[in-house]
Amino acid sequence: MNLSPDEFRDAMTIRYQGRVRGEKSRCEGCRGRWSLQHALNCPVRGLPTLRHDEVNRTWASLAVEAYPAGAVYAKELIIREEGEVQGCPALRGDF
Repeated sequence: MNLSPDEFRDAMTIRYQGRVRGEKSRCEGCRGRWSLQHALNCPVRGLPTLRHDEVNRTWASLAVEAYPAGAVYAKELIIREEGEVQGCPALRGDF
């Protein structure tokens, strides 16, 4: 496995649960205060997003195999309810 310098530093931080020289002070995703706990739970660039994306790709690949060609599209649908304000969070479909 090849890791970038940032990925290696992050892996060492997680492994040893402490501070590593050259640690970030701000989250790259949401600009919040960076900590190990924040990195694992950040809704913008944290593990919840990565786990969701991995599960989404798995389901999409299974759906492609199960349904006829052209029946499954891998694009993000945004579902808005009546009266919902533009710019506010909405429901998102994955595939």
